[in-house]
Amino acid sequence: MRRICVPPSLMPLQLAEFQDLPATLRKMLALDVPLNPRLLVFDEALATAENALTAVRNQRDRNSEALINLYCADLLWRSERWLEALEMATAAAGWFKLQSNPIARYNEAIAVYFSGLLHFCLHADARAIPLLMETQSQFEESRQYWSVHTGRDYFEACSMTSQWIAALIPLRMKTPPGSHTLIIPVYPYRNRTPHTAIEALAVTLDALQAPVGLDFNYLAMPDWIPLEVGKLSLLNVRPGIAYFGVRLEEDETLLPDSEVGDIVIVEALSPLALANDQAIGGSVQIFTRQTDGTFVLRDPQQHGQGFVGIPRLLLRHGGRS
Repeated sequence: MRRICVPPSLMPLQLAEFQDLPATLRKMLALDVPLNPRLLVFDEALATAENALTAVRNQRDRNSEALINLYCADLLWRSERWLEALEMATAAAGWFKLQSNPIARYNEAIAVYFSGLLHFCLHADARAIPLLMETQSQFEESRQYWSVHTGRDYFEACSMTSQWIAALIPLRMKTPPGSHTLIIPVYPYRNRTPHTAIEALAVTLDALQAPVGLDFNYLAMPDWIPLEVGKLSLLNVRPGIAYFGVRLEEDETLLPDSEVGDIVIVEALSPLALANDQAIGGSVQIFTRQTDGTFVLRDPQQHGQGFVGIPRLLLRHGGRS
């Protein structure tokens, strides 16, 4: 299976436009702006969404049903309930397709994108790639429309999602069926200013397997350098744990011999709090060392917002695994 850490701003709860959902339902689903996914208790949120679905189905409100399906697909993805999420995303795309207004076309593109993403996660590439390519075409049409019309930042959202899809598709050749792979977004860091993720990195987890407590020096992995003091801690790949990469653009950022182009893989301390792609570095130092010896990536100017995490591994020369 491919475990994909999607950039938080490219999840349906951040991308989709819920303005056509009745105010009572938006309030019920905690969709009033600004939405903060970390405040959601998934089981309770899904139970609430199921009640909302029953209501809109009884009212034959297909547009609201599509929006709630997309909402559920996001929560199910975060819970790693892949097949249920795929069912919801596919249903949402079907209902949006029956509508003709620009917002529906935009939301349809998001639902198709998410369906393709779920197929890609499940190694169903024969379904995933056509869906993702269809999404790029839909986003381009939507982008052209919103380039001459005002509204929410649909134009930027279409561009960002298309870039992410373009980064994902080539990874299918590096992550064949049967492989255990983590796919993470990689963010450039230029002049201490955060930038949107424009790369995706596939980390073959088999290359990092080792008995717990084994000293990293015994592993024949010249391209990987642990950034923790003491024993190697394997990447903790499970629900609720997210990773992202930062491509270094300064020499000796973390280590005396670290170079421009190296990628640091960072474990997000609070992945559900990443409501947007802001602040992947500090205004004074990119990384700071804690008293326990670990490094923390934080932007003090954001008062805890944005990316906060612990660098785990450094990949030499920005190589691809």
